[in-house]
Amino acid sequence: MIENVITHAFPPPSPCLPAPHPHAHLATSCDNITIAPSLLSELEASTDPLPRMLSPDGEPSSVARVEGIDAATFEKMHGSDQMAVEKLAQGISGFAADQDKLEAQLAALDGKA
Repeated sequence: MIENVITHAFPPPSPCLPAPHPHAHLATSCDNITIAPSLLSELEASTDPLPRMLSPDGEPSSVARVEGIDAATFEKMHGSDQMAVEKLAQGISGFAADQDKLEAQLAALDGKA
């Protein structure tokens, strides 16, 4: 049943286009992603080439719609999986903490300008 819930909005990076930096594909091949502040700093310090993979003029990425499951069924399935509930809460908490770190880094950069 979980196969019905999992979708992929973006295809995986092409093996034909290896990224010079181990995490470069995160910054070049995804338009809807949160990148941790530590990774942003690492990418900023890197001198490896980072080719642009997406264009703001391109077609918007489409997200596959999950068929065969309604909100109530999903909530019931999710709520009955303690690990899923805990990991979701942990992920949201981590996301908020990373957002605070990113905002602090941006504020520091703004002060240097």
